[in-house]
Amino acid sequence: YEGFLTILEFPTGKCTLSNIYSALDKYPDTQLLIVDYLQLLQPPKKRKELRFDLSDLAIGLRGIAAEANIHCASAAQASRLSRNKRIVGAQYAAEDYGIFRVADIGIGMGQNEDDRSKKEVVFYIDKSRDSEKNSCERYFVDFKHMRFNYLREESVK
Repeated sequence: YEGFLTILEFPTGKCTLSNIYSALDKYPDTQLLIVDYLQLLQPPKKRKELRFDLSDLAIGLRGIAAEANIHCASAAQASRLSRNKRIVGAQYAAEDYGIFRVADIGIGMGQNEDDRSKKEVVFYIDKSRDSEKNSCERYFVDFKHMRFNYLREESVK
């Protein structure tokens, strides 16, 4: 995959939005930016509450993606209340709903005890600017190799 994928690694909490701008300048053919994950970036300005830091980062990443005309994806942590839930949506966003608010699409990954025993997960599309929302799909998951195999559509109940 040489030439198709560039991975940049930063110490936890040290990567800034400026680092991302610099990386995009260095790799101008970038089409997709994946940030693993939002909560590990250094906020542009340290605030008293983490939720404000996270909103600033989400807004900043969205701005970078718009300026560079690229797609940006990032995982964000769900709250403890999402544990053992099949459907995980915006109501389970940890720390700040603002990170979900500025996203073009929001997909939650849920798994109850029964799903876990079958090695399955449910992806719930809670928010989507340009496609269907409030839909679910069930996947077989191999977490060791991070592989997902589509099984079927799932009802939202």
